[in-house]
Amino acid sequence: MAEIWLNIPQAVVLEATGDLERAKGLEARDPHLLLIKATRLLPPLAIVPVKADASDAETLLAHRKLIEQMDAQPARGCYERALRRVHAELINGVTTKGSRAPNLPLEVIDPAEFARLDLRNFDAVDPRMGETVWYGLLISARELIRGNGEGPSSSELHPRPPKSDGTDHAGGTAHIGLSTNRALPLSERDLRSWYENRVAELMARGGAASGEADWEAAKRQFSGRVTRIRLREVRNQFAPTDWKKQGRPSPGTAK
Repeated sequence: MAEIWLNIPQAVVLEATGDLERAKGLEARDPHLLLIKATRLLPPLAIVPVKADASDAETLLAHRKLIEQMDAQPARGCYERALRRVHAELINGVTTKGSRAPNLPLEVIDPAEFARLDLRNFDAVDPRMGETVWYGLLISARELIRGNGEGPSSSELHPRPPKSDGTDHAGGTAHIGLSTNRALPLSERDLRSWYENRVAELMARGGAASGEADWEAAKRQFSGRVTRIRLREVRNQFAPTDWKKQGRPSPGTAK
């Protein structure tokens, strides 16, 4: 995969959709306009199954359920969540360039700097002073994709699937909703519920799990619907303190 550099809104779109072509196609000189465009590219992901022979009333009910799901995940909220995940990836070492002042040459930024900075429009800003520290950030698309623990998901690398009429001919079921070319992301509630149950089950057996073991279990369970950074956030919130201690011996550690 050739090196491709993305500005912050483009990186957010890539993080949220996994679609590199969509991210690269996001362009605007005005940062506020670019933010609006990026937000509009991130509609809430929702899908509702409908039988092929559904009545008008059943179809109407499906539409109502779809709207409820969409209302529960406003597009702006999708952008902010993806922005936080991009920020975490930069802290974890995804290569990022920026300039110390407008029109100065680009420099590679030490990942540790992002721990004290916020991402805003195109720049990295000191939240305490409100001052821009790095201008015009450019983020490595290749490393951002790999940092999510997933293979590249761009039409440059994988052909788009053939168009469908939306009907599952084997099961006779159509789907009303919004989707991307990859599996729909697992909801925050379902991910948290799964992880809390995993913790409870392991603790009941006197076991424990490392971050890597949690990641492997999540990949087996959800197959591409969860990113490493999302799992890490849940683990940081809900894993027992002892599980997160570096170098701690873990007899009975889960795999």
